[in-house]
Amino acid sequence: VAMVAIFIPGFLFFLAVQRKSVDGWDLQNRAGRIKPFFVELLFLLSAYILIVLYGNTFLQSVWLLIIAICTGFLVMTLFWKISGHTGVITLAFLLLLEWYGWQMWPILLAISLVTWARVVGKNHTLGQAIGGIVYSSLLHEIWKSLLG
Repeated sequence: VAMVAIFIPGFLFFLAVQRKSVDGWDLQNRAGRIKPFFVELLFLLSAYILIVLYGNTFLQSVWLLIIAICTGFLVMTLFWKISGHTGVITLAFLLLLEWYGWQMWPILLAISLVTWARVVGKNHTLGQAIGGIVYSSLLHEIWKSLLG
């Protein structure tokens, strides 16, 4: 699953950066994000098929959340650029918090640090960075309510 969802698309993205067919690792240009996001989504869907074949229902539900997050990022990118970095670290925190409890609180500091870095580095506005946090938080809450 990791090979299909992470390593292969990561290698393809590395090649795209090397060949300058994308505008760099951070994909600063909103329009330039669409094709890489779409390709990653296809690989995530392929990995989901493998997960279903393996029969792990827990991983299936988490993977559907990841697919939903990525699909939303792709659709939102058509209109507005939000921070995937702040969104992903927020999702990681919420999942770890749900599974392991408040002993995971130090990750809150990482969310703040990543948000600060994205804004200070001029990769995003504060609104875009907070947008990533809010979007992932909302999708996580919807996912939890669907699981019952």
